[in-house]
Parts: sequence; C-alpha cells; structure tokens
Amino acid sequence: MKLRLVLVALLYLARMSLAEDVQLRATAVAMMSRAKLASTVKGGPYNIETDATFQATGADGVATSGSLKRLRGSKGYLRQDVVWGDYRASMVGVNMQIATIGAWDAQPYAVLKLFDLIPFIVGEFETKDVVREIREGGSSKCIVFETIEGESRETGDLCFSNATGTMISAHVAGATYEYSSYHEIGGALLPTRIDYREHNGFRLSVEITMTKLDTLSEDAFSFPAEAKVNTMCRRFSEPTPLSEPPPAAVGGDGAAVALVSLQIEVNAEGMVTSARIIRSDRPELNGEAVTTVRGWRYQPGICDGKPSPMRINVSVPFQGR
Repeated sequence: MKLRLVLVALLYLARMSLAEDVQLRATAVAMMSRAKLASTVKGGPYNIETDATFQATGADGVATSGSLKRLRGSKGYLRQDVVWGDYRASMVGVNMQIATIGAWDAQPYAVLKLFDLIPFIVGEFETKDVVREIREGGSSKCIVFETIEGESRETGDLCFSNATGTMISAHVAGATYEYSSYHEIGGALLPTRIDYREHNGFRLSVEITMTKLDTLSEDAFSFPAEAKVNTMCRRFSEPTPLSEPPPAAVGGDGAAVALVSLQIEVNAEGMVTSARIIRSDRPELNGEAVTTVRGWRYQPGICDGKPSPMRINVSVPFQGR
C-alpha cells in the first residue's frame, strides 16, 4: 500500500513538472509572433539579392572562409552560388526545374549550416516545448523553456528586443545563435550578422547584405549550358524510417553520446544505396557509421505519387564510445 502511494505521488509530481502556465505560454507565443511579423517582408513580391560572407571554424580550430550570392526574383525564381574553400556549386530554380553545377547535392557541413541560417526565419514552439519562465533583461526579454521528449529534457532560451520585437539570441539543442545589426528591407527587419556556435567548438560567423533590385538582367535565371537539370516534385514526401537500429550502447543511460551525421540516398525500394559523412564527433567511428546506415530500411520517398530515390540527412549515435 505504501509503495502504491509513493508511486502515485511520483506520478503526480512528474505531471506537475510537465504542467505549463497557460498565460505564460500565450505571452511567449505572442512574443514569437511579434518577432515573426517584424521580420516578414511586406508588399512585393520583390527582386532581392543577398550577398553573404562567412567563416566557419571547425572543432580543430581551423577556419575557412566562403561566400554566398542568392538572387530571388519577383516570380519566385531562385539562383544561388556558394564558395567555401575548394568547394564551389551553383543552382538555378525556374518553375519546376532545377539546374545545378558542381556538387550541389553534396554540401559540406559548414554550407549546410549556412543554409539553415539564411534566409532568416523565426520558428515556432512545438507541443514538446514547455515554457517555464519569461525573464526581464533591461532592453530585452527572454523565454526560458524545456524541450521534453520521453525521459529527455533540454533547457533552452530565446531572447527578443523590447524596442523592435526582433530575436537577438537563442540557445537551442546545445547550439547558440546570435542575431545583430538589423537592417530594414521591404518593411522587414532582418539581421545582417549571425553568429552560430556548437558545444563541440564548431563556429559560423556570417555577414549579410540584402538589396532590393528594380530590374534584373535578361540572363539572371538562365540555365548554364553545363548544368544538370532536374524536374521538381509537385507533391513529395521524404523517406520514413522502418528500421534504424543504432550501434550497441556502452556505459548506461548517462554515458556521453558521439554523433556521426551523414547524407544517405534511399532508393525506390527503401534501401540505403550511398552514404556520405557530413560531420563527425569521432572520425574513427565514421566507417562503422556508414556500415550501420547501410543496414537501415525506409518507406521510400514519394514524388508525384511514385516511390523515388531521395537524399536525406541522418545521425548515428554512439553511446559510451
């Protein structure tokens, strides 16, 4: 009987810890909505050119510089040219066709993270995000929240300018984002500098210039003769996991986890046909990570109603290794 009472009490405390103040969440959602509105282009559509220079520093301390030029036309056409060290690639998107030059589908980790940061987008809270507190900080307010998935809990925070409502920093999933030097374009306030850091030492600093163009050259979105041209799916869904067994864990639930991130290609039968390392906490585990993902199985991706080969990014966790 006593044991049952203890279990009931523990269950009650667990539910209390998951509880969320409704008004607090409403205030946090309103802050996010204000930031989203502040950073949304009004009117248009416009021709907007983005020029970015960036420097990525790996966990080993080696820094490599790069540049991105992006042109988005008023008709929705898009051109992107990126350089990072020896890597060079371009893409042009017109209607439902995409032309690419270079290894556009095999981007280095630094370039993948760059495209996560540009264009700048204010996110939203998910049901797994529980708002705990809103802190006053003079010229800013910060939302403190917990992301709860099963037994896993991770604390994060988002900070906003009181004056403009724009987001100035975020700590999410072990990474830090800082947004500064906001500039107005098309009625939107957008950051012209972004600094991103991961707990393992990887850093990415980006300087951004955006310009609204009245006219474009006739060949702004022309497909280069040497480009590879593909037709986009009008309706698609990515491959979904059927079986993704991780390597055997060592050291129990509290053991540190090393991640190896890969880009894999899943064919129309749901088999992994290729794997490329994107980023690794432990390079000596890369070979085992490739072997692991080649044994994974998926419901294939769907393009316009048909199973089709698709590339997706995955991570292999090595616990206690």
